[in-house]
Amino acid sequence: MSLVKWENGTANISPRNITRLINVAIDHSIECTPEWLTTGVGNPPKTIASSTIDAHKVSTGNTTEDILRDLKHFKSTYPQGITLKVSDKAMLPAYADGDFVGGNTIELSDIKEYLDQACIVHTADDKKRVRRIGKSNGSWFLYGTNFTNNEAAYLEHNVEIIKIAPVFWHRRNF
Repeated sequence: MSLVKWENGTANISPRNITRLINVAIDHSIECTPEWLTTGVGNPPKTIASSTIDAHKVSTGNTTEDILRDLKHFKSTYPQGITLKVSDKAMLPAYADGDFVGGNTIELSDIKEYLDQACIVHTADDKKRVRRIGKSNGSWFLYGTNFTNNEAAYLEHNVEIIKIAPVFWHRRNF
């Protein structure tokens, strides 16, 4: 229903939802800019054929094709891995809004080995974000490293974690 409202102009799209749509586009090898999504101005979305992206070629820039090449290489090298585009400032200065991160999922029974480390966290409310994990009084909590951030919660208590992947791959979005 939101998509219809965005398209017919009866509701504005939030920056967070713009990021989500661009992430979906990238996952489907489509290059799309926030400007085009919000105003229709500029280059329209275009498909980048997956077959034209050589996962083993070294990236030379920060184009959508370069980012897709790096993501494709990560996914081919780590088939059990997951990637995520950072969509907030909670983990600054290490991970900035627009950066890409990746890691291999681990068994939840091993979660204690990764306390206080940056992880891609998938929670029961179907949110995915990069955070550090802690445990207090028998329940999990998530926290960021940027305590001055007011866009996203610095600390989330009593979080039900579905999946985690400790971050070991990071691609800055320059």
